[in-house]
Amino acid sequence: MQQDIKPRYEVHKEDGTYSRRVAKVDKKTGSIVWEDVETPRGYMVYFPSGASVHLSEEELVRQGYDKPAKLVDMDSDDLVGDATPRSLKSVSEQKTARSRSGINVDG
Repeated sequence: MQQDIKPRYEVHKEDGTYSRRVAKVDKKTGSIVWEDVETPRGYMVYFPSGASVHLSEEELVRQGYDKPAKLVDMDSDDLVGDATPRSLKSVSEQKTARSRSGINVDG
């Protein structure tokens, strides 16, 4: 019987920044002022199920994804080691492509 061994998660840093609008209080008038702020793109965390989540660096550390992932036997949920057998990012992208493959965009 072949075991289904995968890392609990895999982290990929996103390059660049994005612009977002932030509300700040003007201390002189007490009114709200909107500012565009450049923010680092952060990190994508991929899971064996094919799901993924986008996190800032602060959230990545807070949730513990900044530490190396352990390998887990997906059938028994037992920890089995530290090496990374396959990219969870590629699994997630493959599932997304597969779910979109049934959509006919040409009409």
